[in-house]
Amino acid sequence: RFYARDRGSIALALASAFSLVAFVSYVFSPRDDEFRYETASDQAASAAAVENGGTSYLGRLQIERLSSAAEEGDANAQMKLALVLTEEFETSGDSSLQRSADKWLKLAAAQGLPDAQKHLGDRFRTGNGVVQDFSQAVDWYQQAADQGLPSAMYSLGEMIRTGQGVEQNYVDAYVWLNLAAARGDKRAQDSRGQIVSLLSTSQLNDAQRRARK
Repeated sequence: RFYARDRGSIALALASAFSLVAFVSYVFSPRDDEFRYETASDQAASAAAVENGGTSYLGRLQIERLSSAAEEGDANAQMKLALVLTEEFETSGDSSLQRSADKWLKLAAAQGLPDAQKHLGDRFRTGNGVVQDFSQAVDWYQQAADQGLPSAMYSLGEMIRTGQGVEQNYVDAYVWLNLAAARGDKRAQDSRGQIVSLLSTSQLNDAQRRARK
């Protein structure tokens, strides 16, 4: 008799515990319709492709999210938006995307963002999306290099070393390549090594002094 009574109490306690767990799970878990919405959204995003030569689903989402910040003058958002638009242009071939990318990149560069200045210098150096102009490439590399961007220091040093857009000057080239190499740019280390043999001892000492300064 006592065993049966204890067994009933245990069953009642277990039932109560299961009910409590179910209630908590219901309250703190997303609804079924939320799961369906997220799943459908994820599937749509994953399966999205370029539609009628336009931007992809994910591309449009990125563009929408970045555009508002870019319009408000956020230089980082302008830079990111330019890169996204460039990727979309390469996929779709829509020239209007390339023009928009150039606009945002120039705005970010004009605000002094070194990464944007470096990218703009690359475009003028290669003629990608703009008329090739070595002197403008040098100007943008110079602005980014003055802010301490190693990749811009390397590119500026190479332009000076080869005399593209600027008078060839091995001492000046060594200064910028030395600075880039000191910041870990391995390409700059190789280029700097090629210049050393072209410099006199006094020129090398002067270049190293200027780099330290």
